[in-house]
Amino acid sequence: YNKTYYYYKFVQAVANEMLTKHADKKIVMLAYSSSSGDVPSTGSLDGDWLTGYDPYIEPISVATIGQLPANVYVQWAPIWLDEAYALNDTTSAGARTEVAAQLAQWSGYVQNNQFMLWGYDNYYFIYSNTLSVLAENIEYAKQYGFTSYMVQASNSEALLPEMSMKSYVFSKAVWYNGTVTDALVEEWRNEFIKYYYGEAAYSYVVQYYTELNAAYASTFAEGYKTNNWALGYMGDWPMVSAETLKTLIGYLNSAIAAVGQDSVYAAHINLLK
Repeated sequence: YNKTYYYYKFVQAVANEMLTKHADKKIVMLAYSSSSGDVPSTGSLDGDWLTGYDPYIEPISVATIGQLPANVYVQWAPIWLDEAYALNDTTSAGARTEVAAQLAQWSGYVQNNQFMLWGYDNYYFIYSNTLSVLAENIEYAKQYGFTSYMVQASNSEALLPEMSMKSYVFSKAVWYNGTVTDALVEEWRNEFIKYYYGEAAYSYVVQYYTELNAAYASTFAEGYKTNNWALGYMGDWPMVSAETLKTLIGYLNSAIAAVGQDSVYAAHINLLK
């Protein structure tokens, strides 16, 4: 059997025991890495998690293994998908058809659609414009009925400004009583820029992000995998050209000059720079 099978059976056993002693308590089972894509199946415990996960043979039927008890929620993390495209995108070059297929398989094992979503659209050591699909992902999470939606922000202190920006926009989005749109996400992003970098720097920082995102979009159109965390620091592919970087840094230098070198705003801009 594969790794997910043994993991599943362990959680199942613990959850059944908890029902007899702590019936009011819940368990969250994380479907992460190989488990997110592989439901319990006949397969091998040996496998390369970077290239193929566990060799997948065939799912074990729910009739054979049994559903997870009603006190178990599955937090599903689509870690190996392309974060520049929305979870429900099935039409573009980065179509995420795996999402529907994986959830369809897992739904048979989970009672009452008790899923939590771990959004892996984060920044791994490099900035990537995952805000561009935040609206679509939030609406998808609502429509699917996820119990919760956690968005991972950053894995690097150097990306603190982007992490703060994403947290701000996400907070505004989840409290918004209506449909979250791309226009609203941009409005909230710009609102953060004004507060975090100062009104005097506002136009320069907005221009910085406008041209940076355009550079990313151009790179993506050339066929590069868009936000693969490994390529972010292991690869040597040109996310942004040296010429574009010089232009972007010029905007940040102008922003620092506008707010004053010794201001708190300048410290924020230097972090970005």
